[in-house]
Amino acid sequence: MYQKPAQSDCFIISFLGPLVESHFFFGLLVHSGMKKCWDERLPLPLGLCQVSIAIVGIGSFLFHATLQYEWQLADELPMIFCCAFSVYVIFDIGNPSLPQTLFVRSLPYLLSLYSFGFTALYLRYPYPVFLQVAFGAIQLLATSRSAYIVLTAPEGTHREKKNKADATYYVLTGSAIFIIGFLFWNLDNVFCDQISQLKEYLGTPWSFILEGHAWWHLATGTGSYLSGVGLQLMSLSLKEGAEGFEIKRAGILGLFPYIARTPGKINLKLQ
Repeated sequence: MYQKPAQSDCFIISFLGPLVESHFFFGLLVHSGMKKCWDERLPLPLGLCQVSIAIVGIGSFLFHATLQYEWQLADELPMIFCCAFSVYVIFDIGNPSLPQTLFVRSLPYLLSLYSFGFTALYLRYPYPVFLQVAFGAIQLLATSRSAYIVLTAPEGTHREKKNKADATYYVLTGSAIFIIGFLFWNLDNVFCDQISQLKEYLGTPWSFILEGHAWWHLATGTGSYLSGVGLQLMSLSLKEGAEGFEIKRAGILGLFPYIARTPGKINLKLQ
């Protein structure tokens, strides 16, 4: 059900916050991520992860720009599907030259049933707690699986050690940014009256510095992208071999890390 934001400056919430997240930042992230997935000939599920992040950003932008219930659904429901893509990627780590296990072959159907089943139920029973439980459950599955594959990844070669260290760094950094953003958002909600008074004192545009909801959007995008890069690196290293992949950085000051095939592997992939 629609919940009105607690912040007093509705113009800043409905425009600047989602603009940072969706129209600008998510656009840069997804454009960079999709382009690199194509350039490096990475598996399709990794590209679909980027698309799902983009859909979450677009839905969030449309909801905050309109504050309509229909667009709130476009903000909330894609989060489930985004997690579903991530779950598939971090479970599908078997050698591609060998047959997939029954569980991995069944996983697309199970995740589709979960995602579409929840969507149908949520449209009928739009209770926020229902969404929180459904999202929390699939996120818990993704988090526990991620921790397992990172902790148990082999370290027999220099590249395996390097990729494991890089994956750990990006997963932890992304998760920390996500948690900090969540903390800012909740502080903004708990101390709404006091922060609103301070924002009125500062005036526009400086009051935006204290807009916890906007920082939450920015942290969500940044944290999700960085964690995704780390997990995808680990997944590909386990699936196709660590020697074939590394992390590179693009953009201003190298702000956009991405997964690249090592030069020899790119040539083999194109043959």
